[in-house]
Amino acid sequence: MKAPRVLILMAARDGAAHLAEQLDSIAAQDMPDWALWVSDDGSRDGTRDIVRAFATRHSGAVRLLDGPGRGACANFLSLLTHPDLPLAAGTHVAFADQDDVWYPDKLSRALAFLAQGADGRPAIYGARA
Repeated sequence: MKAPRVLILMAARDGAAHLAEQLDSIAAQDMPDWALWVSDDGSRDGTRDIVRAFATRHSGAVRLLDGPGRGACANFLSLLTHPDLPLAAGTHVAFADQDDVWYPDKLSRALAFLAQGADGRPAIYGARA
């Protein structure tokens, strides 16, 4: 997997009720250079099946992993420290909750904001809603 411009990390557990809507909103982003890594923390519903179906429609852009089974924080941390994470110069990381729905310009707006003043240094962008 080549390093994407934005690497989206999602911690999931029993999110089937809302997950498809969030995944559709990721797919609808106006900047297509993204990859999604989902760490499932032991779901007992259809979460994994929903992610697999999404991965089939977005070949090469989605990776499904087994989470550590210790809650959301540990699940996100395991994603962020995964040894195979395709981070390269110019790659940004976005965190996604399984029950969010993103506006189509969420990623492009974040990248535009970060480009305004980072000067090559590490930077953080946060959005409330």
